[in-house]
Amino acid sequence: MSMPLPCVRLENAIKEFPSGNGVIRALDQLSLEIFPGELLVVTGESGCGKSTLLNIIGFMDELTGGKLEAFGRDMTKRSEKERTLYRRRDVGFVFQDYHLIPELTAYENVAFIAGLAEDPLLPDEVIRAVGLEKEADRFPGQLSGGQQQRVAVARALVKRPKILLADEPTAALDLRSAKEVLTALENAVRKEDGLKKRPALVLVTHNPEITKIADRVVTMKSGRVCDILRQQTPCSADAIEW
Repeated sequence: MSMPLPCVRLENAIKEFPSGNGVIRALDQLSLEIFPGELLVVTGESGCGKSTLLNIIGFMDELTGGKLEAFGRDMTKRSEKERTLYRRRDVGFVFQDYHLIPELTAYENVAFIAGLAEDPLLPDEVIRAVGLEKEADRFPGQLSGGQQQRVAVARALVKRPKILLADEPTAALDLRSAKEVLTALENAVRKEDGLKKRPALVLVTHNPEITKIADRVVTMKSGRVCDILRQQTPCSADAIEW
């Protein structure tokens, strides 16, 4: 069986940041392909470039050198308007810090993003998909950390992203809440339901247990990919323990 074409491809990617009189190279000639509908986990020690990789894929930052292709387009040199449209149309973000609007309810946080999207899902549909029907009218301050993160997942999904980027989404959560968030992310990629087209998911974590849910595990070191492990039978998020 032939492999599908990658939805995102990085070729010899370099990202440098100024540091004193020199530079820090966060990505160092990194090459990686990401495929539609896959659950890709990126791991590695702190400072290896995991979050920088997500920021480059999501166009939160620009490459210093190398090439980024996304959904058939060369994204290496794009205007700020094109970058904004790419983030709005194609990318869903889930951060470690939930970034919810505190004055809006869970439903309103999701509906706000739906209002910015071109072809959104129904907010009720996505709230239901992440298991928060009973909490829809609560404000973020009335929700647990795990519930707030599931609202963040729903907000990312409501605009039908082609790729979902999650940066340490469970780092501040207890095991039970972490499983709920990981299950919501896992379902977004694998479960056949009203969410229709499956996005690719790139999840960054330092927790080795979370790698067990991945189709592929990418290990980074010093800004490079040092290993890629393909898992034929990933376990479910509900089955992991730490």
